[in-house]
Amino acid sequence: MEAIKPKFVALIDENGSILSFEDFKSFKGTFSHCDDLVNYAKRVFWYCILKINKDFNPTEAQKPLLNDILHYLIKSDKTTLDTNKGIYLSGSFGFGKSDLMTALNDTCHYLFGKNYFVFQPASLCVSEYRHDQDLNYLTERKIYGVQKPISFCWDDLGMEPSSVKSYGNEINLFSTLINVRYELWKQSGLKTHFTTNLNQSEFDERYTASNRSRIGQMCNLIIVESGDQREQFKTKVKVK
Repeated sequence: MEAIKPKFVALIDENGSILSFEDFKSFKGTFSHCDDLVNYAKRVFWYCILKINKDFNPTEAQKPLLNDILHYLIKSDKTTLDTNKGIYLSGSFGFGKSDLMTALNDTCHYLFGKNYFVFQPASLCVSEYRHDQDLNYLTERKIYGVQKPISFCWDDLGMEPSSVKSYGNEINLFSTLINVRYELWKQSGLKTHFTTNLNQSEFDERYTASNRSRIGQMCNLIIVESGDQREQFKTKVKVK
């Protein structure tokens, strides 16, 4: 595998002005990118995937979705995903969901010199809350000395403990966090991403109908029905 060195991309708006990465992330809509940028982004994306799993060999059914997610990352008008929403990636064990989202984040860093989101296991998020009982820290970080909400990808939603003590009361932490992130998305467009092994009935048992509705509104739902690795990425469902 040929090594790729970061070659940061300059993002140009319709008036020819250079966009900051934060302005690019918060932009509502898509861009028409030149072929050179798209082809370079594809090279970087595949490089990042193969760095994580050198034996990855996508099926013909996988390739369109991988391509779609890459176009989503660079806000290309060729994506069928809604670039104003996060990604909710659901599938069975062994599907490679965590690897895919990690590769997406790594690709963003290669292209723009910034991470797309903070990637964190859901179980670690619960552990951190148990330690300091600070809900704000689970959705915010200090940037240039200012505490503010940022984009997250929570990995393996449903693998975390279902309840945690909060000032003496038992709560479902992620049920609360989903509601918090939904309000942030409504107010500012701030994205949240998830990976999960839960199917719909398992999700409903663990969280609430309101949580499911809110995820459906703030995320592109990408759902793989099959447990067979050869059929990964076969089924894609978008909820708007």
